[in-house]
Amino acid sequence: MKVLYAHNRREFYILLTTFLATLILGVQEGLLLGVSLSIMMMIYNTTSPHMTELGSIQNGKLYRNIARFTQAHIRDDVLIFRFDAPLYFANKDYFVENLYRWMKQRKDGVLTSVIFDAEAVNSMDITAILMLKKIIDNLKQQGIKLYITNAIGPVRDDLNNSPLGDYMCEESMFTTIQNAIDYIDHGISDVNHIALQTGTKG
Repeated sequence: MKVLYAHNRREFYILLTTFLATLILGVQEGLLLGVSLSIMMMIYNTTSPHMTELGSIQNGKLYRNIARFTQAHIRDDVLIFRFDAPLYFANKDYFVENLYRWMKQRKDGVLTSVIFDAEAVNSMDITAILMLKKIIDNLKQQGIKLYITNAIGPVRDDLNNSPLGDYMCEESMFTTIQNAIDYIDHGISDVNHIALQTGTKG
């Protein structure tokens, strides 16, 4: 319990609550409460997952959380962010709120590109895809282009078989963030076909 307290406070409090409930109410009741609390924490983690703005370090070789790396460079015209969870109906509003909050922090008329690093997204449901489509259309009206990078096979399959299938092209899907930056700055898209590969098994 001491190690758990130092490592993860939430799990420690769940363990402590389960332990006390078992002593007071009984083994079955205590275990049921512990399982219920664990499920609630899992739901909370997926509905409000880690989502961070990224900046470049080491001259663009790496892109990292700007809250952890104070030396990370942020461009005024490009917003880069990562979403660390499956994207689905329960967290799509959280996704939208954070994205537009970051956009509002930029000067009017300066932002031209938004890069969504989807490396940590392992699935998207149809409501999330429709949400993305709405964002893409909204940004287009503002003269801003959304780019998707690092999408894994199953996510590419989800997008390809959705209303966003036509959006999957060498001008919007990229294998890395730097590939997207190169395209934004220089129109280079030499290895972009890799980011478009789909299949029944991903």
